[in-house]
Amino acid sequence: MIDKQTINFWNGNKSPARQAYELALLELLLANTNLRNSKVSNDLTDHPKAEDEGNVFEHQTDILVTVAGNKKFHHKPLISLKTPICKGLLGQRVLIIRKQDQTQFTTMTTNELKQKIAGIPATWVDADLFRLNGFKVLEEGSLAHMFQQLKDKKCDYVSLGVNEAQSLLNEYNNGFDNSGDLSIEDSLLISYPLPLVFYVHPERQDLAEQLKLALQDLQVNADWENLFELHYGQFIRSLNVKNRRQISLKNPNIPKELQALPRGF
Repeated sequence: MIDKQTINFWNGNKSPARQAYELALLELLLANTNLRNSKVSNDLTDHPKAEDEGNVFEHQTDILVTVAGNKKFHHKPLISLKTPICKGLLGQRVLIIRKQDQTQFTTMTTNELKQKIAGIPATWVDADLFRLNGFKVLEEGSLAHMFQQLKDKKCDYVSLGVNEAQSLLNEYNNGFDNSGDLSIEDSLLISYPLPLVFYVHPERQDLAEQLKLALQDLQVNADWENLFELHYGQFIRSLNVKNRRQISLKNPNIPKELQALPRGF
């Protein structure tokens, strides 16, 4: 039986930066609904296997955030809220590279980048997207494993969203010796539509309806903008996102109505 006094938010399989923002946004939205007195249970459990992630609604999860059109949830009963919650920032990708390779990336063309090997952890939706756009991909293991593969020259770069690249690199650097030879490439931005949306358990129509209204209301006041700035503004500025050389990719796997990049930063 679903306990409607507690909202079980699955918030795993993502960076601490995303976890903090997405929880804060959910709480902000709920504060503007009839469910404002509900308690949010923040479940940070990681599910490395794609099948396990796709089945989280079978284990008391009420709501989660994922990429719109995520194949792990195909044919699963759920309610998808269509409003992107992160201004497309996850699809604005900077590259983690070996620091010694910066010079060659500065002058690299799109075709030359396609000849390099993108290191992408297993089950990430980005792997199929990069292959569809003609890129070479090494897809295996965890993010930490892929950073190690980058150090060992088994791949040439790892692509991460502007909203999480620095925190994930810092996390890796803090856990390994001699890790300072990896850095964020300073000239390129790979850009593609990768909107994050809420998925809601099919039996929580009440929650879905309340959040849908709250999302509409928040778009016309400053609270959401202030929250976004608080969590991600520093990353956008420090990575000089607006002045990077942009390489645009197509993402045919997301719903047509979300194909446009909602860049508002």
